Amino acid sequence: MPMESGAALWGALLSACRTHSNSELGEIVAKRLIELEPRDIGPYVLLSNIYAAEGKWNDVEHVRKLMKEKRLQKAAGSSLVQFGEFKSESLWEMVQSIGKAWCTQC
Repeated sequence: MPMESGAALWGALLSACRTHSNSELGEIVAKRLIELEPRDIGPYVLLSNIYAAEGKWNDVEHVRKLMKEKRLQKAAGSSLVQFGEFKSESLWEMVQSIGKAWCTQC
């Protein structure tokens, strides 16, 4: 039974492209992921990293220019962790939230 692939699947595939230094497939996957989530900076960063690992500096510059044109920025050292209903800016905050929720159920 055919299913529509979501952004999570495309993101995992893009990450695998980075792991295995496959810029050709990475470009295709990044374009699809950007179509699905145009305001997500992740695909741009991963594609830029793929190019950088292969020494394709002109391509790195092109991706970074696209990021600037679209006014996409990632806060340095910041990430969002989501586990079920818990959403947090840091792993420590998430652990505390889960711990509090667990203790209230005891």
